[in-house]
Amino acid sequence: MNHKTMRTVLVTRPQPAADELAEKLRGRGYGALGAPMMEYVGVDAAFPDLADYQALIFTSAEGVRHFSSLADASNLPVLAVGDATAAAAARAGFTRVISAKGNGAAVAALLAEEAPKLNLKKILHPCSADTPDSIAAALEGMDVTVVRRPVYKAALTENFPDDVLAALRRGTVDTVMLFSARTAANFVNLLQKSGIENLSRHLEVIAISKAAAAPLGELHWRCVRVAKKPQLAAVVQALNALEKAGPPNRRYKPDRRVSTAHRDGTGNIVSDDYTGPDRRVIHRRTHDQRQRQRVMQEKIKFLNRSVLTFAFMFTAIVLVGVFLFDPEYAHLEHMPFSSAPQQQSAPSNAGDGTSSFFGGVGGMLSNGIGKVENLVGMGGGAGTPETDMGPAPTDYTQVLYNLSDLRKSDGAAAAQALQRLKDALAAPDVQTRADVARVVNQQRQRSSTLNGLFGSVSGKDVAAAAMLLALSECRSDVCGGRPYASD
Repeated sequence: MNHKTMRTVLVTRPQPAADELAEKLRGRGYGALGAPMMEYVGVDAAFPDLADYQALIFTSAEGVRHFSSLADASNLPVLAVGDATAAAAARAGFTRVISAKGNGAAVAALLAEEAPKLNLKKILHPCSADTPDSIAAALEGMDVTVVRRPVYKAALTENFPDDVLAALRRGTVDTVMLFSARTAANFVNLLQKSGIENLSRHLEVIAISKAAAAPLGELHWRCVRVAKKPQLAAVVQALNALEKAGPPNRRYKPDRRVSTAHRDGTGNIVSDDYTGPDRRVIHRRTHDQRQRQRVMQEKIKFLNRSVLTFAFMFTAIVLVGVFLFDPEYAHLEHMPFSSAPQQQSAPSNAGDGTSSFFGGVGGMLSNGIGKVENLVGMGGGAGTPETDMGPAPTDYTQVLYNLSDLRKSDGAAAAQALQRLKDALAAPDVQTRADVARVVNQQRQRSSTLNGLFGSVSGKDVAAAAMLLALSECRSDVCGGRPYASD
């Protein structure tokens, strides 16, 4: 790990435990400062009745150390509150040590379990003068007596060490370890006494238990974490979890100001060098407002683009439909048949490529019929007599005029005659031009109406006349909106 970014930890354990823990933390890359919140002082105590006890209870390593300096009871079994206290008892020469791996309640549970096995009736509890008699209360009702005997007392520290106070003012302390409720209460008291209680909001706290964290409610902290178990190893594990969560934020430098900034009743910032609204909050609000405005502008742009795109596509579709279908159909529908030879002549259509393209199906049929009419002589030329009505029709075009006259006089007869002719031409054996001429001549003999339609067309030209008649019928179907699948 990068030592430059790791946390600086304030160890509040009494000496020599504070120095031991600080050295272990430095070995793991942390910065560590010792700030004992109390010191242990031995008290006068005598144990002339050691023979009356069957076991010892130790709830702290300090109790082991002070008791060992006053009496020799290494032959008695020891019930220790945790592994650290059990290790201290083993170093002091006790041979039978059992760890409860917890707190005072865990010791009471362990004692209730071990008392019948070891035939325990009377147990000595060397402890601090301020240690509560919780173990004896937990064993009430059992045939076991726990005698509490103070061997030391804890004197609270009255001031921070000078180096610790300077580090707190500089803002270089990140995390504080607290191991008891009295330690936590004294730490809060010293912050207030030194006039730096506002710095608590920039400090992380790791408490060994919920009871140790209870006195912290008087101040605001960056965060407070409680170890999963009331053990030193669990406290160190909580510190490692904080380190993995990310490096500490040290942007705040409290020593840059004589006094810590605070808010007045109106929400303004009040400090030695500035009084007024919080500019950082105003900047953040302005940024959020601008962001909302940008988002709204983008939504409006997207809506405008969508509307314009839809309008353009709709207009394009309508125009394409109009150009493809409407003009030529309207022209064919309103065109009089008697003027067809003049309006469908080759010069009026062949040269207008745009009209032919946009005219659709009607335009193509009109051009095709015009070409056939020109080929069969409807366009006029040499040898064709001129009249005031235009060029005289040939034998082929006479068929079309005969059909027009017949429809005006008797439309039903014309329709029946044409239908019989269509049915005859749809026979499977009609394959060649000669077959068409044969079928048409047969129908002419059977129907006076068909014979009148074809007029004086010679037998060899009957097929061409029938083709012209079919194209004319097809064009009539298109212009009149009638189906022409059978034409």
